[in-house]
Amino acid sequence: MKSEMGYKFKGSGFNAPEEKRKYEQPRKGASRAFEKWMDLAIAPFVNLPVGKLDDVQGELYDNALKIASKFEIGVDEGHALLLRFHDDPRIIRAGIFISAVYNQCPDRIIVHDLDLDLGSVGMYLKDKILINTGKIGLFAGKHSHSAIINFGQADRSLGSYSTGPVINYGTCENLAGDSNKTAINYGKAGHFFGMSAKNAINLGEAAAHLGHQSKAAINFGKTGKSFGSFGKIVINKGEEGEYNSNDERKIHLTAAKCAEIPALDAYLENVRQKLEKGRTDYNEAISAAKSLETLSEDLEGILGRQK
Repeated sequence: MKSEMGYKFKGSGFNAPEEKRKYEQPRKGASRAFEKWMDLAIAPFVNLPVGKLDDVQGELYDNALKIASKFEIGVDEGHALLLRFHDDPRIIRAGIFISAVYNQCPDRIIVHDLDLDLGSVGMYLKDKILINTGKIGLFAGKHSHSAIINFGQADRSLGSYSTGPVINYGTCENLAGDSNKTAINYGKAGHFFGMSAKNAINLGEAAAHLGHQSKAAINFGKTGKSFGSFGKIVINKGEEGEYNSNDERKIHLTAAKCAEIPALDAYLENVRQKLEKGRTDYNEAISAAKSLETLSEDLEGILGRQK
């Protein structure tokens, strides 16, 4: 009978599992291969030249992908490997390894339910949905082509430089959704949420600089100071924040101003209704995000017709 590894995760946020999840012990061959990979992963980061980080991570990812494919490591065994070596100092780069496991496995929906706080989890994902219900470290979902969804706790730069939507229901630190297409917050977000995203939308609570350089930044919730500081179109339909008097935004519209433009007000209400469906169903949130990829262009068209 195979021994099992029990792991209790805190799981904050919407629909977080409450029961203790168990993982079977990883196979010896997979464990040995993972240890060799960890040894390989430590060396390149010593005295690493500036600008070479992505190259080195890419090489380590390719190596991990070969191991994951050779041993046919699935999500559960991948998690079991992380748990087995969780107190090993070599595990610091293992987020890259588990990213390779996620990508080569047949599962379309990947649930990360660990509390290990590893960085770079879910990098380079293609056509997947990464759901975090535990605790996840820096740069989770970076450079991915998938939806990145957080129900738990996420460190800085969640989903940065990804092409899929970044959707937060839990708690995320600064710079979540930076430089992606659409970033949506239903939970509690740190500073610069959706910093350079094409569209940054808040229905929860966001700290300062929401949608800092976005083409379209919309607040339906509560946001901090300097909302949309350098954004192109900034619309506040929620609780008023503080604004810089010397910012460079081109268009800033309050709820009262929106009401003066019926076509705009009706469009924004339709946007809000789509997003409200996603508050209790992440599939609806993903669908809404995809339908809103042309949000900034739509707003420009409506406002252009008012001139």
